[in-house]
Amino acid sequence: MRFCKISCYLFSLMGHCIQSLIPEVGSGEGKPVFLYIYSFHMSLFMIISGYFAVNIEGETLKKLIVSKFRQLIIPCISWGGLIILTDIVFNHLNNWEEGFKTFVFEIWFLKCLFLCYVVLFISKKIWNFNKLLAILFVFIAAHATSIYGLSCMLPCFFVGLGFAKYKYYLLNHLTAVLFFTSITYIVLLQWWDYDYAKYTFFNFFKFLMALNDPTVARPMLEGLLKEFYRICVGISGAVMILSFILLIFAKLPNVKLLNRLSVLGQYTLGIYVIQTVLLERIIKSVITFDASSFYYFNFLLAPAISLAVLICCIVLVKLFLRSKWTSFILLGK
Repeated sequence: MRFCKISCYLFSLMGHCIQSLIPEVGSGEGKPVFLYIYSFHMSLFMIISGYFAVNIEGETLKKLIVSKFRQLIIPCISWGGLIILTDIVFNHLNNWEEGFKTFVFEIWFLKCLFLCYVVLFISKKIWNFNKLLAILFVFIAAHATSIYGLSCMLPCFFVGLGFAKYKYYLLNHLTAVLFFTSITYIVLLQWWDYDYAKYTFFNFFKFLMALNDPTVARPMLEGLLKEFYRICVGISGAVMILSFILLIFAKLPNVKLLNRLSVLGQYTLGIYVIQTVLLERIIKSVITFDASSFYYFNFLLAPAISLAVLICCIVLVKLFLRSKWTSFILLGK
């Protein structure tokens, strides 16, 4: 599964490349390639993250929080400061309130993943006593706040856990999985548009307090339905891509290639944080493209830039790993 991480990251980089280097038009309007990549790419990484979450077996809550804080939150703090510095230099940031928001909400995926680990640990403890209560806890935890997209990412995290549990069965039926998820994704995608982010998030506690106010409760319930749709799109698309890549690599005779990709798959956290500065800040401030050059940019320039950024990120990660201090502060190692 590790070799899938680096292969899939090109999708993510392409999405960020299109999003960053073409001036934003609405919520993805005018960027159909980005819109389709967006539909599954973060779900894909959360499923892969959930797949490796089985490693928490036997850990205490304190040990889990300490280890995941080091691995996930320390890089968020370090790179959050670097992102603000980059914004000051390249984007002329002079609003401290905006800088604070950037520090809190940027690199959101790692913060969301940290919360997923905590929710998983607590829910497993509850599961041993009452399974229904554990399910209710996960639902409430996911909808206690709309921060970091936890409500959409947490189900993907648990799907990854399921993959780890039933991996041998799934690997033996990859063709069927690919067929089913492809049909599901294509059908669901018919309703996917640039309006994907515009809905009222379901907040469990606010909903309870607004039960007698349909003007508040109804939009939340509609938002819950749209959230469910987004989760289904993300999971079906992510599993489709995963199963396709696994089928392709299963037919490759070169085992060395898989081993090399597996090693590179360990660098994805570093690639994620570095590209946030390199691509989404520095390169974005230097060069942008016209949305009218659709085919030229989306199918030629974006893949080339994404590959170049990926290579730069891998080189920088290797350099940071040479020092125990940069390894710890910037990569959580």
